[in-house]
Amino acid sequence: MAPPPEYTLSPAYLSDIPAMLPVYHSAFTDDPLSSYTFPRSRIAPEEFTRWLTTRFTMLFHRPETRYFKVEKDGELVALARWSFPYRLSEEEKAKRASDKEEKKKRDEREGRDTDWPVGANDECCREKFGGIGRAFERFVEDREDVYGIYFLLTYLSYICHVNGCVVLGLIGVSQEHRRKGLATMLINHVLDMADQEGKQTYLDATDEGWFVYSKLGFEVKGTVEIDLTKYGGEGKARNRNMIRQPKKIE
Repeated sequence: MAPPPEYTLSPAYLSDIPAMLPVYHSAFTDDPLSSYTFPRSRIAPEEFTRWLTTRFTMLFHRPETRYFKVEKDGELVALARWSFPYRLSEEEKAKRASDKEEKKKRDEREGRDTDWPVGANDECCREKFGGIGRAFERFVEDREDVYGIYFLLTYLSYICHVNGCVVLGLIGVSQEHRRKGLATMLINHVLDMADQEGKQTYLDATDEGWFVYSKLGFEVKGTVEIDLTKYGGEGKARNRNMIRQPKKIE
């Protein structure tokens, strides 16, 4: 389904972060795992805003990262974050290794995993995002481990080689603008780029989204399952690891 013409897609910029935050909150309100990884009863709203703003800002400054947005009448209503093939310089590798050491020291000082906001369920976060990271290692061959730690909702710890793949790290649509084709719009925009360059595309999909991605040519390669009963819930939550091969351009 093509989005109505009043929805426009364009690159997003650092100045868009304040408008991205409410879209993120709306998009993940009913995510099966969000209430367990980031329980709102334990995370103060100002802490979540601080953490998310810091995270988005850090990723905006990474050369392999590109954000895209969809707007309607000047309002940001959907967003996506992608990692594109990029080979880090030796200086960039050294900087990220230094950042890794600083994080270790910060974790020791604060007695928690500072990748996450204060109040997050560290164990559930490690199980979910660690499982997704290991799946990426298993299913994507052309990659370069430039950092060694897994960051929330991004795969920048496993940057692809210049002949590697394009990775979807985050996609979100405000609830009131769902079922209008905006997620497909954001994905197809980058799939066209990947096809032109002959690159694979990788993403992880929830139970709700994976069927949409399968219609765009993504194939399920594996599944990360989390037993929610360990965290006070019921049943299991799943993330499907999906890869799309590039289409040949005639």
